[in-house]
Amino acid sequence: MSAKPAGVFVRLPLSEEQKQGMYDYVSGDASMEDAIRGIGTPVIGGDIPIIGTIHIGENGKPFFTAPELYSVGGDVVRQSDAQAQIAALEAEVVRLRGVIVESVDALTRVTEERSTRYQAKNGRWVSIQADDGERCDIIHSDITTDCEAAILSAHKALKGGAA
Repeated sequence: MSAKPAGVFVRLPLSEEQKQGMYDYVSGDASMEDAIRGIGTPVIGGDIPIIGTIHIGENGKPFFTAPELYSVGGDVVRQSDAQAQIAALEAEVVRLRGVIVESVDALTRVTEERSTRYQAKNGRWVSIQADDGERCDIIHSDITTDCEAAILSAHKALKGGAA
């Protein structure tokens, strides 16, 4: 496919961030094209091969020629319809990628910022053990909150909802 976007696909409803991007356009802080690009997913198109052509016959009625179909066989769709479906899939990939990034960031904080011990009031460093004798890690509540948000986003994404 070509590298130049043919347009953008915009998933509805708009997020607050996307709405702000449109407000920036209205207030003159962004160009219209920048605002639209900011709320949409670029559609890279134009490289879907054309296998047939619609003509207007001498009698004024349209007719279709598709030489490749006679030897290959197959169904015909509009290029614009195929590009719209591709754009929707690309938008879904971007949405799911965002959920994955959010989850990875939250889990990375768990591994990087956990503590195996804490400083008691008497100044000694102590650790916590579970009933089975295994060491327990201490994780800040902010990290837990981020993980809970990532879990909710992942559940919504798996159900097909907006993250």
